[in-house]
Amino acid sequence: MARSAPGNSVKVKASPKKTKKAVPTKKRTVVQNVYQVKLDSKKRFTLRNARYAYYEVKELMDGKILLEPKVLVGIEDIPPDTLAMIDRAMKNLKKGVASAPVELD
Repeated sequence: MARSAPGNSVKVKASPKKTKKAVPTKKRTVVQNVYQVKLDSKKRFTLRNARYAYYEVKELMDGKILLEPKVLVGIEDIPPDTLAMIDRAMKNLKKGVASAPVELD
């Protein structure tokens, strides 16, 4: 640090540490197929050449509909503790042991 004459001050700025900025990675969406659909009388539409049997549907505020494929889990993939809990719940339900109905409105 340099010395200065009395009464004069020297300001030393700390050099900022250089850090790597995280570069956001975006998945590139590649459009595979584009076609128009029309709702039938029951407000349904058909997906052509659908790869999956089950989809989760998300309706966005701007009117877009997002379909995400869902694969159901086989019973062999469910942990034994979870299966036992499901079995107990079903036995209780058959005996009439259940909570009061839930109001969804």
